Amino acid sequence: MLNQILDLMEKHELTLAELYSGFAKRFPAMKEFWIAIAIEEKAHADVIKSLRTQTTQNKFSLKSTFTLEGVRNSLAFMNKFKDEAKSDSLSELKAVVIALNMERATLESNVFDIFKPLTTHALDELKHLRAHTIEHIKRIEDKRTSLM
Repeated sequence: MLNQILDLMEKHELTLAELYSGFAKRFPAMKEFWIAIAIEEKAHADVIKSLRTQTTQNKFSLKSTFTLEGVRNSLAFMNKFKDEAKSDSLSELKAVVIALNMERATLESNVFDIFKPLTTHALDELKHLRAHTIEHIKRIEDKRTSLM
């Protein structure tokens, strides 16, 4: 179960990166903003991949129950908007709101709190992921404010 969760989390981060890259193509004036966040999402996927390696070394485990359905639903939602990003119907503001909702949902799901890290390194990696998600929310909120 732990590896399934980490696999989906990695896929989630990579799908976010793809979504944000699609926004960068759709909105050239905001390209740097979206590319920067997409690069960070790819880095998050790398961190999760390294955490998966640590599970085989018994360096952390699950401390609470977690259903995969929420992550699967989030992936489906992002894939829908990856397609929409290619059309003219998506506005800059709607793209920002979608991103904000995705980042908030990640944080609100408490996905970073379901693990019981058995090393300081694993704990630091999870704290880093949470902090970056909070920082993404702040940057996206600022972008939303500038568009309103």
